[in-house]
Amino acid sequence: PYTVSAQSGYTFSMAGTYTLIAKDPVSGCETKAPISIIQNTVAPQNAVSAITRTLTCFTPSVILQGSSTTANTSLIWSFAGVPGNLAGPNYTVNTTANTSQTIVNQFTFVVTDNNNACRSNTMINIYQNIFPPHALIASSGGPAIITCLNPTVTLVNSSTTGIPPNTFSNNLSVIATLWQGPSPQNPLSNSSTYPAYVPGTYTLNAQDLNNGCNSSTVFTVSDGRNYPVINNPINPGTFTIGCPGPSVQIYANIFGNPGTSYACQWIGSGGLINSPTVTSTSTVVTTSATVNAQGSYTLTVTNLITNCSSSVVVPVYGCVGINETTLLHSNITVFPNPNNGSFHLSFPKNNKDVLVKIYNAQGALVKEVILDPDETGINMEKEANGFYTIQIFQENDLLYHSRFIKE
Repeated sequence: PYTVSAQSGYTFSMAGTYTLIAKDPVSGCETKAPISIIQNTVAPQNAVSAITRTLTCFTPSVILQGSSTTANTSLIWSFAGVPGNLAGPNYTVNTTANTSQTIVNQFTFVVTDNNNACRSNTMINIYQNIFPPHALIASSGGPAIITCLNPTVTLVNSSTTGIPPNTFSNNLSVIATLWQGPSPQNPLSNSSTYPAYVPGTYTLNAQDLNNGCNSSTVFTVSDGRNYPVINNPINPGTFTIGCPGPSVQIYANIFGNPGTSYACQWIGSGGLINSPTVTSTSTVVTTSATVNAQGSYTLTVTNLITNCSSSVVVPVYGCVGINETTLLHSNITVFPNPNNGSFHLSFPKNNKDVLVKIYNAQGALVKEVILDPDETGINMEKEANGFYTIQIFQENDLLYHSRFIKE
């Protein structure tokens, strides 16, 4: 039995074989036609691959590769954020700017069969491990202070990983990839220690071998060197071998803290003169030596507590064969004094030429010139800086004997 209906169409919801019966209402004749309804609801094949699911500073990006063996399909990557969807089989994922973020995103690969509009989805999570290490410099063996007793401080890489526990593997070490210090320190790569011999600021670049991430830090090495302060308390040129006179006592003051002992060495052209040790009872202590020849004498003072040394040169002058106490004339002057090597003479005007002789600190004649009454200038700019003795003669008579400084 069946029901007659004037309906010309019918919607099928199940697969199977159906019979269409057409009946002529006048003659009552019928015609039957079988109809087969098939079902195509198979989802397309879907596959996703990636060389890694965790990005690091070693591997800051990865290509997500999607594929389907089903013919005539549409491929789309879907994810949260902008642009949200991207057509195509591949998508490149990069690390984010947030170093503390552990998951980059969840990505869904959608394959749509264009023949039946069926879809299949595959989801993949991409993580990131880009925690920078905690860069840290430590000083080996005590404070980071350079002294004369300890002229080198050993800096040590004490950096640690910045990867939180129970997140990613952190079994590897954090290495020092580059050390840098103030000039003239040379950079040093891939060393766990660095010898610092110059006070100043040092920089360490550290890399975590667990994820390849880098960070840097700075460290200050202090200057604890305390050099003796030496001062000649008298006017330059006062130390002079007299004519006649066999010797002169030279000395210098040392400024420091009360109770500090200093080792002193006086050295001349012939070698060591004496080496006294002096101890200050106040802020100043004096050291001296007796010399019997003109020349330059070097005083080296060493602080026996800090082992720091300082040196000064003390010149001793000769009278150049003349008893200078009888040859100074107040009406003749050299100006300016000190000077830069260019100076003038001032003396009473007359019609006679004068002979000028100039000697260096070692007593050697360095300049001899005859000046007429209209000339007063002398140029010694090519000579070395230091103390000089000047003599002025007129008709073989010595008119003037004194000293000046070129600086």
